Amino acid sequence: MECDGWKYDTKNKRIYPLFPSISEEHELTDSRSSADTIEADPYFSPHSLLGAFVVFPLDAMDDNDLILFKILCAWMGHKLNNRLIAEHHISHLRFINALGRDIGHNIIIPNMYLKYLFRKLEKQIILLKDIEEKGEQLALQCQKPELCRELVADCIKEQQELETCHQELIQHHNQISMFLESLFREEHFTRGHFVVQPKKTYVERDIIIPQLELFADRLANQGITIDKPHNMYEQEYPLMVDVGLLSQVYANLFSNAVKYTTEIVDHQGKPRKAVAYGSEEVNAFPKPGMKGIKFNVFTTGTPLTEDELTVVFREGGRADNAEGIRGSGHGLDFIGRVIEVHGGKAGCEASEQGNNFYFILPLSPDGA
Repeated sequence: MECDGWKYDTKNKRIYPLFPSISEEHELTDSRSSADTIEADPYFSPHSLLGAFVVFPLDAMDDNDLILFKILCAWMGHKLNNRLIAEHHISHLRFINALGRDIGHNIIIPNMYLKYLFRKLEKQIILLKDIEEKGEQLALQCQKPELCRELVADCIKEQQELETCHQELIQHHNQISMFLESLFREEHFTRGHFVVQPKKTYVERDIIIPQLELFADRLANQGITIDKPHNMYEQEYPLMVDVGLLSQVYANLFSNAVKYTTEIVDHQGKPRKAVAYGSEEVNAFPKPGMKGIKFNVFTTGTPLTEDELTVVFREGGRADNAEGIRGSGHGLDFIGRVIEVHGGKAGCEASEQGNNFYFILPLSPDGA
């Protein structure tokens, strides 16, 4: 094979490499090629090989033919580079648009729960003012000890309520801060897709239980019981995952549980309205010879149809039973994208008593 930097000759064929731009060492001497010289795109270095163009047979071509192909290939490299740039930018814009929806869905809407906590705090402050007025009146009637004991009991009760509300505010603030950090990383915007920052994590201890604590009151207010696995902690493996992003996966699943879990009659003829979670090891994931961990959140209710199962993980996709319930159809789409960048897959399985939302993550080498 003969090579001079910008072409390769072999077996009566000429191979022209296609570059994104014409660097000085590849610069064409023909004056007609000057218009095709472009600046390298920041995503591709000038010497990146984008492809190759082969012409044959060489013995059937004269010098003019070869000059034409030389100029043509420079033009083709330029156009191919532009097409790749356009595809990259379109993908980047799609990601930014989706990220805007992620922020609205995972940050702004859940942040409205803060308004509820602030209203609750305001009511408790008003009650404290009432206790203060009672205390002033009691000071004038100090001969009645039962009133003193009653006032002290009221103070203790309100103090406990304030402490509980304060803890909720701290937990909510910590969660929102973690979500903001994981969504606003500079790398996301630079690369045009989610960039995970994995660390060794025990999913139940570090992610599921903290999220359940935040949703416990909302689940209880809807009459939903939480069925916890008995052996998940003993069987749990350390995984390399992004805690901030995966926490949002469970936050979305539990938020959906609050909205869509309905009561059913179980196999024993008893009413049941519950959410359950768990995990199990699966073989041959993501390929034969490897293992993965399947995590699930099950909610009782009407099972999704086959058509609904194919729609709910798409942007804006909602099941028929979601009619009249506030929602955007974005949460499961977000879950799918987060699990995908972790090298896993997400899905849903319908059963007689409800729906099992799951995702599978590859098992970390040190947990195999």
